Amino acid sequence: MDGLTSRKLFVDSRLRQPGGKSHDFVIELPEAVEFPPGTHVLCSEALIPASWNTVDERSGRLYISEGVAGNTTYRIVELDSQPHDSESLRLALQNALNANRPAGLGTYSVTRSSSAGSTATAAIGSAAYRFYTITLSAGAFVVFPRELVSTPGWYTGQWLAGGGGPAYSPAAPQTTEVISFENGTAYQSSHQTKYLDLPGRHTLFICSQ
Repeated sequence: MDGLTSRKLFVDSRLRQPGGKSHDFVIELPEAVEFPPGTHVLCSEALIPASWNTVDERSGRLYISEGVAGNTTYRIVELDSQPHDSESLRLALQNALNANRPAGLGTYSVTRSSSAGSTATAAIGSAAYRFYTITLSAGAFVVFPRELVSTPGWYTGQWLAGGGGPAYSPAAPQTTEVISFENGTAYQSSHQTKYLDLPGRHTLFICSQ
């Protein structure tokens, strides 16, 4: 059978077009594919991830205080509920910090970094770069640890009376366990997170052939 050829195409759901539903959507291939008369197409295998959210509505909050030009404010930053990887979580954190920030405060930048703070070769997925460095262009900030925000005395005496922050329940502060910080309650223009334990939020891949 002269001219008989076969070709394997890999179709990735990241090429999904806007609209549709989780079980019914359109994917646009990154290249044109021609099918001559008599072509037969079959699906040889499928890899389907069953993912759990890295952060959700019960564990997606950061309690922060920001200072600029002598003024100090308190606010709650909420992260998107999704099964994040290190890059999507980085972007979600950066967007959440920059949304509704106080007037006069600078812009937040979140970069992946090594434990030593290096961002030189922080390639996506690199095991060494599993930290975030958060930098504020003007002003200083602090992210309060769960131990503080869950303490009723600190909540009433510091968060409400001292900073005028929004009300929440200290018994259920809904803080994120994924992002935490090394340098306690110091106001600084830059903070580095502890190691990002994303594998602790598992993704199961089901392969069918």
